Amino acid sequence: MRNSCNIRDGFGSRLGIVAAAAGSAIGFGNILRFPYQLGSSGGAAFLVIYLIFVILLGMTGMICEMTIGRRAQRDVVNSFRILSPNTLWRYAGIIGIFTVIIILAYYIVLFGWSFNYFIMSVFNNFSGKTVEQLTQLHKTTINGTFKPIIYSILCMGATAFVVIGGVKKGIERCTKYLMPVLFIIIIMLVIKGLTLEGSRKGLVFLFAPDFSKITPTVIFNALGQSLFDLSLGSGIMITYGSYISKRENLGIIVAQTAILNTCVSLLAGIAIFTAVFAYGIAPTEGYSLSYIVLPAVFQQMTGGYFFSIMFFLLLSLAGLTVSISIIEVIVAYLIDNFKLSRLVSTVISASVVGLLSIPCALSFGVMKNITFLGRNFFDLCDFLSGNLCNPIASLIWVIFVAWYLGYKNVKDELTNGGSLSAPYLPIFINIIKYISPVIIIFVFIKGLV
Repeated sequence: MRNSCNIRDGFGSRLGIVAAAAGSAIGFGNILRFPYQLGSSGGAAFLVIYLIFVILLGMTGMICEMTIGRRAQRDVVNSFRILSPNTLWRYAGIIGIFTVIIILAYYIVLFGWSFNYFIMSVFNNFSGKTVEQLTQLHKTTINGTFKPIIYSILCMGATAFVVIGGVKKGIERCTKYLMPVLFIIIIMLVIKGLTLEGSRKGLVFLFAPDFSKITPTVIFNALGQSLFDLSLGSGIMITYGSYISKRENLGIIVAQTAILNTCVSLLAGIAIFTAVFAYGIAPTEGYSLSYIVLPAVFQQMTGGYFFSIMFFLLLSLAGLTVSISIIEVIVAYLIDNFKLSRLVSTVISASVVGLLSIPCALSFGVMKNITFLGRNFFDLCDFLSGNLCNPIASLIWVIFVAWYLGYKNVKDELTNGGSLSAPYLPIFINIIKYISPVIIIFVFIKGLV
């Protein structure tokens, strides 16, 4: 079933693969969503459940998607056409293109907000402001007419600039430099947090589980976070898998990516909760932790101006690495299907998503009263991608690997034709056959409810 295809761009090293894959996973989910979910879901009890699901569901799902991509050596749509010709499975990748378009439409707006906050932190615009004033500043930032659109366009331009360079010279080179910088920044924030008086309470909240706090909602939140963090159900890992050499060990790549992703989530949790508890702020503040509460905290700490800049630079870099991986799914589809150049494919992709991002950027301002299913355009894109498209795609793709590709073909791919050992293979197959589908269906139903 191995595909003989034209030579296409690909990653040049394992470090580049892991940096790009981790870059696609490490984003607002780790730095914004993970602390919020953990803070509102019982702290360390949530963390234990989350780690179990990362291993049980996240890593197995990533192996499935990378197996599909590397097996076919094509984009998310053509991978299924190549691996399952003349069957209904050939349509299984179409949902991936739709998903990444609507994800990036609102994600680029979040990226724009973060970059805007980075600029404001550089000019010390938070200085002397109360929490109430910072709340109003945030409302002004997202409610504007022109500024949200301008920042979204700037961030889309930066994303397109990197992707035009190609997989090896653009995406790989960029993420190999950005990921170490991202780690350096977050470690600096962690060190600062640990030096604050009262930070121990944050560590206890994060690492001392109270299992009495585990509820069905906590389990669901941890489950959803594990899928969200690893960029599953979007086609990113299938696309990146198609750029991975047949000589590489997929199992090791997935394990290294998952470990890096989890480390960033934990480090973000340490950095945020040590500061939050040190200044007596409730850990359940939600997304306002990043855009309202933390700017207030930074003003109270020594060197707060510097650490404010570092934090919002961290958010901006995370936004860039994820945006790169999302748009690459669309670019790869246009290149493989229509034989367009990378430049033209990137311009088309950025233009389409850029237009869709405009109503998302205006969803809290002039278009706030325009709703669909009771949601503004921004929230609708978030709901459609996270609650519908991602679970459905994940379910279809896991079943495809488990029941259509089957043990023999999966073993051939994960062992590189028998040249590598994959002792985890029997456990992996049983999980994706009998456990993963049930869990994903639960996520889908609970998400709708």
